[in-house]
Amino acid sequence: MHLEILVKKAKEKDEKSIETLLLNYRPFMLKQCKLTYLKDYEFEDLMQICSLSLLKAIEKYKLGNNNFTTYVTNAIRNNLSYLIRQKARDNYTESLYKETGDGISIMDGLKDEFSIENSVELKFNLEKLKIVLKTLTPEELEILDWIYFKDNSLLDYSKVHNINYSTLRKQKERLLKKIRKLMQ
Repeated sequence: MHLEILVKKAKEKDEKSIETLLLNYRPFMLKQCKLTYLKDYEFEDLMQICSLSLLKAIEKYKLGNNNFTTYVTNAIRNNLSYLIRQKARDNYTESLYKETGDGISIMDGLKDEFSIENSVELKFNLEKLKIVLKTLTPEELEILDWIYFKDNSLLDYSKVHNINYSTLRKQKERLLKKIRKLMQ
């Protein structure tokens, strides 16, 4: 029997058609359930969700589209994915502040990335960079500003200032080398 006719009968609540569709898509549902793991969900629970997704897809499918297989497989995958995302969201909201025992939460054990040494080193490097930038020529500063602060391309700079692109690229490389050397 043609799939569209079978879906039409299923939409009209023909139990034999619904059963046939459930049997036809059972291998796909089995595969999706084997690929899905959710804590506190049994395999049968996942199969039930897939079956309900199929039934819902039958109700919502617009006859005449001739793409029921795509529609139903996407519906099943999407519903399982939604369930996974929902469970993951629930786990995130619970897990960080959940006590692990001894009155300590996971959040208490997370490492703080801030350190005074890193902060001082960053400040030192910024001061050093300011000094290095003062030693550059106005043309070199303009190139840096054009590329890194105004987010323009080297090619655009070469066109606007009528400079050969290759020459400008080499000039940029020398400039960066100069900055690296002065930063040491």
